[in-house]
Amino acid sequence: REYILVQDQCWCTPGEMVSVEQDAPGVAFDNSEVLAASPLSGAGYGAPAARTTTLKVILRRAKFNYKYKKSNKSKPRINTDDIGAIEHMLEGTVVTYTYDPETNDLVFDTHTAPSSSGYGGFTSDIEIDGEDTGGQVIRTALQLAINIAGGRIAGKPLRDLHIRSREKACMLYVQASMYTLRVGESFTILGGSPTNCDA
Repeated sequence: REYILVQDQCWCTPGEMVSVEQDAPGVAFDNSEVLAASPLSGAGYGAPAARTTTLKVILRRAKFNYKYKKSNKSKPRINTDDIGAIEHMLEGTVVTYTYDPETNDLVFDTHTAPSSSGYGGFTSDIEIDGEDTGGQVIRTALQLAINIAGGRIAGKPLRDLHIRSREKACMLYVQASMYTLRVGESFTILGGSPTNCDA
């Protein structure tokens, strides 16, 4: 059985949400205080997605591009480093994520009620087919979810990111953060390659 702990206040199964999260988005729910566990996933993966009344940005079949089609392997297309980067970018926001390594569906839950007067005027979930896409769509979906949820929480700036690989393009992480920073904020990437043109 799967459980989600919300701010040490209660336990609930996926699909059950505390009303304060929906009534006061951006105030009562902090992603850094959510613990999720799932028998379907390994360390670092969130619990499988559950439908609620909050608006979600859903990426079906993430990164289902030529490279993965050609390899014909069933391993998760979003690896541990990708998950680590996603979790890092979501710190200081109310957005949470779920990833199913079997279907490669990636869901960002804004914990915000759909509203025509909100950011972008979205009144229902945003669903994207990941066929013939790569990481750039993931980075766009992540930032879209953050902005729908009201942006980064004041006083919780994005921490410096340490990249393990010397060859990894630094600009990938600039792409994942640039539209979520507040005016005057900065974000430092340590490691990686500033000359890698992958991004």
